[in-house]
Amino acid sequence: MNYYLSVLVLCLLLTIAVQLWHSFRKKPTSWFHKLLFFFYCVYLCLLFDSQTAPFSQWSFSFLKSLTDLSSLFRLSPVSLSDSLGTFIWFLPLGVFPVLLYGNCRRFGTFFIYGTILCLLTGIFNLLGPDGFSLYRLLLSLAGTFLGYLLGLFFLRLVPVKTPRTRKKNPDGTELKYVVILLLIFHTCFSSLFSGGLPFFKSAPVSDLTLELAAPEAYVMHLESRTPIYDKEGQKQIAPASTTKMLTALTAVDYCSMEEVVTVGEEIGLIPSDSSRAWLSAGNQLTFKQLLVAMLLPSGNDAAYTIAVHTGRKIEQDVSLPIEDAVSSFTEAMNKKARKIGAASSNFVRPDGYDAEGQYTTCEDLAKIAANCLENATLAEIMGTFRISDTWADGREVTYNNTNELLNPESPYYYPNAVGLKTGNSGQAGSCLVSASVIQGETYICVIMGDSSDTRWQDSLSVFHQIELEVS
Repeated sequence: MNYYLSVLVLCLLLTIAVQLWHSFRKKPTSWFHKLLFFFYCVYLCLLFDSQTAPFSQWSFSFLKSLTDLSSLFRLSPVSLSDSLGTFIWFLPLGVFPVLLYGNCRRFGTFFIYGTILCLLTGIFNLLGPDGFSLYRLLLSLAGTFLGYLLGLFFLRLVPVKTPRTRKKNPDGTELKYVVILLLIFHTCFSSLFSGGLPFFKSAPVSDLTLELAAPEAYVMHLESRTPIYDKEGQKQIAPASTTKMLTALTAVDYCSMEEVVTVGEEIGLIPSDSSRAWLSAGNQLTFKQLLVAMLLPSGNDAAYTIAVHTGRKIEQDVSLPIEDAVSSFTEAMNKKARKIGAASSNFVRPDGYDAEGQYTTCEDLAKIAANCLENATLAEIMGTFRISDTWADGREVTYNNTNELLNPESPYYYPNAVGLKTGNSGQAGSCLVSASVIQGETYICVIMGDSSDTRWQDSLSVFHQIELEVS
């Protein structure tokens, strides 16, 4: 059953149950109140779905950060669009209770209700892949309390009657049970309806048997880090543009998403046959926009801009020569690779263009991909087919992802795909590092040394075989 259809059914049943309860206790409600209650239930489900992590995504890895509380509760930078989105999402959380429940019109009662709900969303995100953000918590609180004021203002214009009550505070009891029920529903069953709840979903595939055209391939179950298919997975091979996953993963350790980067003369270092994002010296864009320019169209110019900008930050020298900055960054890339277990690789260029002494393995690329998926921003970028944006200098751009599995108009489109990165070079052949979510489990597929068309078909063969295994 579709999750959102189940939301509507649950909210309708809950509305009917609550209205029957009101009738049994001789507390009649108007049709306006009934409709308002139904939409409040739907809103809560959508709020929890957009702002909190379901049970299948829970992890207790955040416990490792408790020794450094400053990193856990830092005011993480959030883009303007994300900030407004979070703020607006929480406005109705303040409006609905004020219109529905007379008890919630008292600021003291509402303060407890609003603060607890906002904290709950923060705690659920702490357990999920996005982690806790104090900045988002403050935005959610601000949105909720502005909604409270808007609700009171609306009541002055259009008085709304609430159900007659006999008990001193039945509103709080009803509100408490409604919120708890819907939060439990989201936490457990949003995963179930998408095939993700651990004790309802199929067990992950442990071993795949199939023939692929690619000379090197490696498939890994993300959650357990277990390989389920290995064809020359430890053989040293050229990485091509799959390198850019590590370039991004390294750079995010030093750069914030909203810092502005100025493109320099480093874009002249790329070979003439490079894939490009068509940057020009002097362009100004945020670091996140620069990641998009590198990861979607596979821009080698964007990779070098990231390398120089990050290399200078590493060395704390904004005037560091371009070559030295690139050298510092590639050194950081190799340190990052070893840190995450990709120790059989050596990277010489940030764009992955063929170079002497540069190599990786399918297994290492799978480990790099797994770490990319654990970064919410990188996973979002690499899982998106088309992104349009306006840079800090006013330039408007639209980039399409080179990954055909994400292209809805492609014959190779695969709806379960969530990324990740293509590659192509003379030494590496045509490559694809992809990932998909099947029955709530994430699988990473690395296809190297293939042809331009068979890399898509090989990847689809892997995912279709996994579907058969788990069905």
